[in-house]
Amino acid sequence: MLIHLHEVGGIAALLLPFGGSEPVLFLGLENDDGIISLDLNNGDITVIVDAVSNAAIDYHNRLGLLYYTDLTTRTLSRIRYPPNGNTASPEIIIQAVDDHRPIGVAVDSINNYIYWADDYADSITKADLCGFNQRVILQDSSINKILGIALDTENRY
Repeated sequence: MLIHLHEVGGIAALLLPFGGSEPVLFLGLENDDGIISLDLNNGDITVIVDAVSNAAIDYHNRLGLLYYTDLTTRTLSRIRYPPNGNTASPEIIIQAVDDHRPIGVAVDSINNYIYWADDYADSITKADLCGFNQRVILQDSSINKILGIALDTENRY
């Protein structure tokens, strides 16, 4: 079960169930403070990625990949979580150019796609999990400054 929490005061949060009886809470912090995890079983805090600015986050449950945006570098990246005993390194999936900036991200864990909002281009783009085969699915200048997106993979009408 995946629970998205709203952004409050520049902090985005994502709640995910892991091994213990309580889930792990991911927090995207503001001001280049990065992404941390909070183990709700024991209170342990772990830095997942540092020096990330105002990250939007989402998680691929089956593959164990945490996707996130960075407003300063204008990137969409991913990192393995949990790292399975290895040191996990971030991988840039999308590097924005010109008048683009990925700001929100949603992961389709069933069909293996990522979606991101671009607040500079007023668009939503879809791609495979590696960022290839990109397709703009919404671009509308009347929708000003898209800040976040969420994906419902259960209720397809």
